[in-house]
Formats: sequence, structure tokens, C-alpha cells
Amino acid sequence: MSDDDKIVRETLYQLLKAVVFPAYKEDNQGTFISLMIAYVFNAMTHLSIDVRLMAFKFFDMVVQHYPLSFSMYADKVFVLFILTWEIARFLLYLKNIVFMHSFYSTSQRDIAEKPV
Repeated sequence: MSDDDKIVRETLYQLLKAVVFPAYKEDNQGTFISLMIAYVFNAMTHLSIDVRLMAFKFFDMVVQHYPLSFSMYADKVFVLFILTWEIARFLLYLKNIVFMHSFYSTSQRDIAEKPV
């Protein structure tokens, strides 16, 4: 879940969705869900925003198969969601600053290089 390669994360997601979750027996689901949630929370705190966002997709899949898991972990997921949202917003802000800086630097250079 925390792999930096998006293809690896997507492949794991599809494998869990198509094979593992449908075949898993309910008698051992407590241990399985606890382990899955540990990996999901680890991914939700990853440095990469893409990994964090994918972790919410994994959590959604867990909740779809085991709805009670939402109420058990809702508080922590909500906090991690807000943190991820704030980080994404900040990264977008930084991206806009860099874009505007490069735009104005190029514009000023173009103006200075134009013949009179």
C-alpha cells in the first residue's frame, strides 16, 4: 500500500478487491481487518500525497466489505483525512507560487530582451 510506484498500489488494490476480500472467511476477519487497517494507516501517513490518497481508497474497500470497521476507526481516519487535505492544499499553493514566479521571471526577461 505504501509503495512509491502507482502501478504496484493499483495492482494490490485490484488483487485485494477481486480475490482476497471476496474469498476471506468471516471467522478470522478481526485479525485480517486489524492488519489491513494497520497498513492503511501507515499509508495514510506516508510522505507522498499520492500514497496517502490511495490509502483512502483502500480504506473505502475495507469499509465496503466490513462496514463495522468504519465506526471503529472513524475518528482516526477523519483526522488523517483533514491532515492529508491540508497537505494537498499547501502543495497546490506552493505549486501556484512556483508557477507564478517562473511566469513573472520569464515575462520580465522577455520585456528586458525586446529591442526598442
